[in-house]
Amino acid sequence: MKQAIIARFEVVEKDLDSFICLAKEVMPATRKEEGCELYSFSQDVLEPNVIWICEQWASEQALNNHLQASHIRDFLQAIAGISYESVDVRKYEVDSVGTIVPPSSD
Repeated sequence: MKQAIIARFEVVEKDLDSFICLAKEVMPATRKEEGCELYSFSQDVLEPNVIWICEQWASEQALNNHLQASHIRDFLQAIAGISYESVDVRKYEVDSVGTIVPPSSD
């Protein structure tokens, strides 16, 4: 079953640039991992110190392999030195994925 992660990191302002830099470093290797279907960091447009992480993995095993990858262990160790107002990480099991077609404006 596909696995999805949505994480919200409210980074203390003084550490925001460091967090973004670390995110940019970890993304290329992660996107090349087997089973990685989506891996993205986004800065919230209303709360600039909030960073969202969205991930989609082909399986539980792919996610577990990701969490054991050396670049992820290094990333997690590096962001442990960042100050946060809050952190919320959620995992979802997804049994199907589809697209949404926006309603027409007619």
